[in-house]
Amino acid sequence: MEEIWKDVVGYEGLYQVSSLGRVRSCERIVKRKDYGDVLRPQQILKQYDNGTGYLRVVLYDNEHKKRKLYVHRLVASAFVKNNLGLPNINHKDENKYNNNASNLEWCTQKYNNNYGTRTERMRISRGLPVVGTNIISGEKVFLRCIADAKNIGLNPVVISRCCKGKGKTSGGYKWKYQSDIKQ
Repeated sequence: MEEIWKDVVGYEGLYQVSSLGRVRSCERIVKRKDYGDVLRPQQILKQYDNGTGYLRVVLYDNEHKKRKLYVHRLVASAFVKNNLGLPNINHKDENKYNNNASNLEWCTQKYNNNYGTRTERMRISRGLPVVGTNIISGEKVFLRCIADAKNIGLNPVVISRCCKGKGKTSGGYKWKYQSDIKQ
């Protein structure tokens, strides 16, 4: 597939996004207070995981104000038609790192939440037994599934995030799936 480049909306002449999910800065002269004008060459920007699997880039406007933008949003805005004005973007192959324009589609939040294997994966992970270790006393709490957290006044969503390594503690406990604990 041929890589096509288009200007990033709001950053015309500064940055471009490609149909393959890459972002680059445009060659330009940058005014510097300390040592005059500098020619900045065109270069591909490094993409960063935002902590939930989505890739972002850092863009600067002409006033040197920094913004962190999602790569899939930049690609979809430039290459995927959104005739219905839908708010969300779905990765068809469920790989958040695959920001190729052919892999993206505009959708509703409900469609995105119910797409593919997400519901099945959540059902499985919520049904796994978990172990909480008190961060002060070391006392252990066993739950036969994450949903049981409600019974002891804790938020199952936060515990799930901890088990997946996306959070540190919940309710004063460090949480892990029982299967992840070495015997």
